[in-house]
Amino acid sequence: MKKVLLFAICMAVIINLMSGIVFAAECAKCQNNQNFTAIIHTQAGHQFKIEVKSNPTTGYKWTLCGDLNPGFLKFVSSRYLAGNPQMAGSGGKDIWTFKAVAKGATKICLKYSRPWEKDAAPAEIKNYKIVIK
Repeated sequence: MKKVLLFAICMAVIINLMSGIVFAAECAKCQNNQNFTAIIHTQAGHQFKIEVKSNPTTGYKWTLCGDLNPGFLKFVSSRYLAGNPQMAGSGGKDIWTFKAVAKGATKICLKYSRPWEKDAAPAEIKNYKIVIK
């Protein structure tokens, strides 16, 4: 019985460590990835939006993977818009608004995760290239 319990504890520790490694690898992959979810073209001084499917009833939330490059982008707002019909448990979309500050190119990385699951890999990652003219 003690051997089974010890084995179960060891496996739980290994799985927890591996999920942390996967999470770190996913974030690094997002930051360095050249395969973009979309390429967004905009002009300096203009605002643009990114819409992503979301369902906050599951506990998942879209957040930035890292900091925005303040030389190129400014965060304006994010809001949730429920889908139709508006029923308990049904999803909608998050709408993220940014302002392009200066000409150039940069990235936005969003991850869909549960904030309290610090060591778990995100359920989804979206990587956007922003081209500002």
